[in-house]
Amino acid sequence: LRKLGFDVGIETGDFKKNEGASIICCTQEIYTLKYASVPGQKLIVDEFHYIFDDPDRARAYIDGIRGASPDTLILVMSATLGGASAVSKYLGEVTGRPFTLYENTRRETRLIYAPDKPARIDDLKDALVFLFSQKGVMELAFMAARTRGRISHGRRERLQELAGILEVPRVQPPLFSGVGIYHGGMLPKEKLLVERAFRERIIDVVCGTSALALGVNLPARTVVFAQLVNYHSDRPISKNEFSQMAGRAGRKGLFDPGYVTWLRDSPFERRGYSTGDVFRELVRAAPEP
Repeated sequence: LRKLGFDVGIETGDFKKNEGASIICCTQEIYTLKYASVPGQKLIVDEFHYIFDDPDRARAYIDGIRGASPDTLILVMSATLGGASAVSKYLGEVTGRPFTLYENTRRETRLIYAPDKPARIDDLKDALVFLFSQKGVMELAFMAARTRGRISHGRRERLQELAGILEVPRVQPPLFSGVGIYHGGMLPKEKLLVERAFRERIIDVVCGTSALALGVNLPARTVVFAQLVNYHSDRPISKNEFSQMAGRAGRKGLFDPGYVTWLRDSPFERRGYSTGDVFRELVRAAPEP
């Protein structure tokens, strides 16, 4: 938005900059607590399906929308929402105002599911790789890094320069082999280092948890699932979660089409499940309402 010439500020629980701007990019909690009652706004809520996927944040989502000034225009968006007409009706009920439903099935970039062409640890390239535990993410990143040589001297220097700018005291060793690590337990500046390094193609692979799918700007050709059954639930992830992560593959002007596949011989899948079989089932499944 800033590159387009707009006056933009950002507010999250960790970071604030240019708070008085005419456009504020913020978390739902910040909006609900600070801005909901301000009249005459245009409110855009992206990734709205997280109201259903994350019970801890659902109240903040709906309280912000319900508490919005009556003359505030509201746009709610999601690329992975089943039963959108019911959601539209629900929003109308809790706000007392009509919502118009727009549905679109066209992607800007084609998405190709490749169940019969699984990836291997030693051939990961231009990829985001998903697992569901911080321990698994770390292990896979080190395993992948050991199959690669070190990145060039120039890219190592740029990586260290970025770490200095962002005040990251220690660069994780896999980054020097072109493999990033990304999970919810990292500090914001550590995540930023991985994001910047990936966008500059200092690294070309990131191993991460579903935190990677939360609107992070990491354009990749391929999404690889190294795990599809969560240890805590003992069941495969939902179709909506799968679609959200898979949708990270491809980017208009960079990678078209995007590819989605699974990791052959993954040591991280829950015992008793085949990642390939679960992958095929999820590709065929319908979105949950």
